[in-house]
Amino acid sequence: DWTLDMAGRRLARGSLPRPRLQLEAIRCRRACWPLFARHHYLSGRLAHAAECYLALLAGEPAAFCAVVGMFGRKGCKRITRLVTLPVFQGVGIGSRLLETVCRDQAERGFRTHLTTSHPAMIAACRRSPLWRTRGVKKPGSRGRQECGGRKFVSSASRCVVSFEWRGEAA
Repeated sequence: DWTLDMAGRRLARGSLPRPRLQLEAIRCRRACWPLFARHHYLSGRLAHAAECYLALLAGEPAAFCAVVGMFGRKGCKRITRLVTLPVFQGVGIGSRLLETVCRDQAERGFRTHLTTSHPAMIAACRRSPLWRTRGVKKPGSRGRQECGGRKFVSSASRCVVSFEWRGEAA
């Protein structure tokens, strides 16, 4: 990154420190989802059984996360939606909300999984000791495209990585 100081007439290389943000994470109703739906890369749909969470910055909605039970995996949940509004992206709000959701689920006795193709989220989870990589599907791989009569979006054109929340004890 470059910083241009107009008053001092200097151009400097290096990044600015991240601002300190006062976030509040709360459980919320599905009614909050429409504010975030159009910003999700796959679909605006939200599972009926989803447990929803909202990150508020100065009382304003900034990010949304939803978790659902994993089919055939008792005691396991998966993150089904994680969206940070564009104006708030890039400062770690989504990652902090994700960690809060995973802690809440762990306190309730659930293991939480995340499957993502978002490059920044993949990098953040790989760097974090709180996450463990469970699987990698490289571009060109063919996943299940139909299951039980339901069709799923193919990820053949992008890398998809699955992670499991390890928590602070890791």
